[in-house]
Amino acid sequence: MTKYLFLLVSALMIVTGVNARTVKNLPTNPNNTSCAAAMQLCQNYSVDIDFTIFSNCMGGNVKLYYAIKCATTGTSTALLGITTTTSSTLKIYGPYNSISAGCEQYNSLASPLQTLTGVSHTISLAPVTGKYYLIEMTTACVNNITCTPVAGKLSCDTDQATVSCEDCVGSFQPPPGNYVFTGWTMEAGAALTKTSYTFPRVTITTSGSTLPALVPSGPIIDGWQRIEGVFTVTTAGTFSLVLSTTSASVNVYFDDLRIYPVDGSMMSYVYDPLTLRLVAELDERNYAKFYDYDEEGKLIRVEKETEKGIFTINETRENSSGKP
Repeated sequence: MTKYLFLLVSALMIVTGVNARTVKNLPTNPNNTSCAAAMQLCQNYSVDIDFTIFSNCMGGNVKLYYAIKCATTGTSTALLGITTTTSSTLKIYGPYNSISAGCEQYNSLASPLQTLTGVSHTISLAPVTGKYYLIEMTTACVNNITCTPVAGKLSCDTDQATVSCEDCVGSFQPPPGNYVFTGWTMEAGAALTKTSYTFPRVTITTSGSTLPALVPSGPIIDGWQRIEGVFTVTTAGTFSLVLSTTSASVNVYFDDLRIYPVDGSMMSYVYDPLTLRLVAELDERNYAKFYDYDEEGKLIRVEKETEKGIFTINETRENSSGKP
């Protein structure tokens, strides 16, 4: 059985607006972590960010995005200075007519104009008035970043001076209430005789309060064991979900993670990215129903995942005989 991933909530952050025209100390967790939410830096808008993101984010690194708009046309000149407490990598893309147009082309794997690595960076370009450039920064999850635009070299659209992202998925901040967490986990290389996994852990923290770790329970089905539990959010605010292993030598895997109100239910659907056919359906208990197709795209088999294993509940075969 292949488990299907459709929701993963990990190392989520507070989203807080930025509204200033002078040096501004931003909140602990930056919110310009997607291209569409790139923070625009203006000629009189310096930013100092001292942040700590959960140490397991992106393998210890996080990507931040900035946008600059040129105020003048000219030969290659310094437009922006960026310094960090630890080494970081900057990739500069552009020029674009707008931030949104830049993000579309960036998402199409455009090649960067420049790639800079180190702790002190100077963005130097041959600017074109009114054109935008995007900066992708890969840096440590615990860092201090100072962005200082060169006076007179950059301009700023009044309505785009703050982080704004209507199309982005916001951070997960559930209101007070009881919630169900459920998912599936697997230990790499576990013995076939093992009846329950001992290393996987799921730790949930809400508004500074860390809840008891969740551990796997129930039968192991085709190598996967369910991990679930109920947790309570008392105060709306920060939320983090940490997936971990208690063994330094055994890798663990997590899949099909879901969070929903305890008095609700949830169904999930998985589609083949190429054929767009429905290949799996996960019920209210997070057990899967699998759909198999033949070469012509006809449904030939439906299998159901249960606590006793996976069983075929429907199978159809067709055969057309040709004329001799």
